[in-house]
Amino acid sequence: MLGRLAAACVGTAPRRMAANASRCPDLVIEEIERSTGMECMLMFEERPLGVCGTLSRLAEVSGGGDWLVCNTDAVTDLDFAALVGRHLERRADWTAVLGRMPSSGDYRPVGVSPEGTFPSSSGSPRHYWGFSAVGSRVLEAAVRHRNDGLFSGLAAACSEAGMRLEAFDASGEWLDTGEAETYRVNLLSRPPVVREGAVIEEGAVLEGRWFVGRGCRVASGSVVRDSVMLDGSALLGGVLERSVLPWMERRGGV
Repeated sequence: MLGRLAAACVGTAPRRMAANASRCPDLVIEEIERSTGMECMLMFEERPLGVCGTLSRLAEVSGGGDWLVCNTDAVTDLDFAALVGRHLERRADWTAVLGRMPSSGDYRPVGVSPEGTFPSSSGSPRHYWGFSAVGSRVLEAAVRHRNDGLFSGLAAACSEAGMRLEAFDASGEWLDTGEAETYRVNLLSRPPVVREGAVIEEGAVLEGRWFVGRGCRVASGSVVRDSVMLDGSALLGGVLERSVLPWMERRGGV
C-alpha cells in the first residue's frame, strides 16, 4: 500500500520526499525509495503525533515550499497531479480532497461552502480522504496548533487568518484501511500473537483471538478478548473486548 501511494505521488514531480514513522522506520524508507527511485527523509516519531504534530515538524525541517501530505492508511486512484496542479494554479494555501460522506464508518464531516472553501459551519458536509496540498503558511500555523485537530483547530485558525482554503472534489475509488475496527479484524484474522517484550502477568486472561504488541503489559486480573493492544500499551484491570488499545495508552487500574 505504501509503495503504491509513493509511486503515485511521483507523478506530481516532487523535488523531495519525506515520511513520518513510529514503527519499522527502516522498512518504511526502504519501500518508499524502492517504489520511487528517490531519496526519502525520515521523520521518526517515538509516538504518533497526529497530522498537526507531523506538519509542525515538517515546518521546522523543510524550509518552506508547498507539500503534498498523504495519510498512508487509504487506497485510492486519486489523480494527485491534478490535485497539485489545481493547488498551484489557484495559489491556495491549503487544498484538501473532500468527497461525499461514506455510508458507513464514524467520520466527522467537514463543511464546504457553495464557493468550494472550507471549513464552513453551514456548508455541505463532506468527507476528508486524507490527502492535502499545503503551503508554508499552513505549516507555520501547524507549529502553533500542533496539538489541535486538523479541521476543528488548524483549518479554523488558517481560515480566520485569511488563508485560502479550497476543497478538491474527490472522485474515483477510496478505501479506508486505518479505521480501528478494520485494523482489529485484519490483525485478528491471523493466529494469536504476543510480541517480544510483552508481559502477561499471572492471573491475566487472553481469550478468543488477540494481538499483544511489543512492550505491552496485561496485569493480573485483566482480560483481553478478541482485541488488539498496540506497542507499549497497558491493561491494568478490567476487560478489553473487541477493541484496539492505542500506542502507549494505559487503561484500567487506579
